[in-house]
Amino acid sequence: MRMDLVELVGHLREQLADAVEAGAGADLRFEVGAVEVEVSVVVEREAKAGGKAKFWVVEAGTDAKLAHHHTQRIKLSLTPTRGQESVAIAGVEAGAER
Repeated sequence: MRMDLVELVGHLREQLADAVEAGAGADLRFEVGAVEVEVSVVVEREAKAGGKAKFWVVEAGTDAKLAHHHTQRIKLSLTPTRGQESVAIAGVEAGAER
């Protein structure tokens, strides 16, 4: 399986938005700091003139299958914001958490 890097960030954005919405109105909230994502990517360049480089995120364990391509590990550090505000996710207080 491979997915475009833009798709990956889009899915991450959706998941964070879902977590914020699910925790709306809860007493216990978590401020989201930097979100770090580490992925293996294959970089492909289009052969045509003016072709762009494309980063494809690959599933763990596929590096051997893509040996003829150059796979790289990259780490993205993203800090979610909503407008000018930081993002907070709420959660349910569990047992020993106080």
